[in-house]
Amino acid sequence: MSNDNEKEMETNFESLASSSLSSQHIFVVNNLEQRIRQSFSDFSKKEIFINKWKPNEEILNDIEKYSKLILVNIDNCLRELRGSLFGMTDLTIESLQSYNNSISNTCDIVDIVIKNSYSVLAKVCLFYGSVNQNIKPMVQQVKDIKRIVDLFESQFSSSNF
Repeated sequence: MSNDNEKEMETNFESLASSSLSSQHIFVVNNLEQRIRQSFSDFSKKEIFINKWKPNEEILNDIEKYSKLILVNIDNCLRELRGSLFGMTDLTIESLQSYNNSISNTCDIVDIVIKNSYSVLAKVCLFYGSVNQNIKPMVQQVKDIKRIVDLFESQFSSSNF
């Protein structure tokens, strides 16, 4: 079978060669030598350009070293930031607890003050009630004195001096 394939390929190649000879075109190139030299010089320029921009291993090593240094610095910064954030969180929690305690203590103190105020008012009412009972006879005496003064005044004004 492989012999049959080889013969078939040779036949195809010969038919292609004969057909390509019949369809060939002829071109005339002016200044062929100059164009060949120019293409050679373009090739050497490309080669120089490629060599010029070929990465230097020292530069790549330096870039890698600096990138690792930057990575370490960023890692340290993130660790310090995390520590600072934990500290701020703890401080915030402590301040909220202090605020809660101060509000609780203030409420307790206000409650005590209100109770004391009611106690004082109750004592004043008791005192006023006891004083009021002592005042009633005095009020009656003042009314009597005023009535006597009014009578004296009316008699004094009715008798013409």
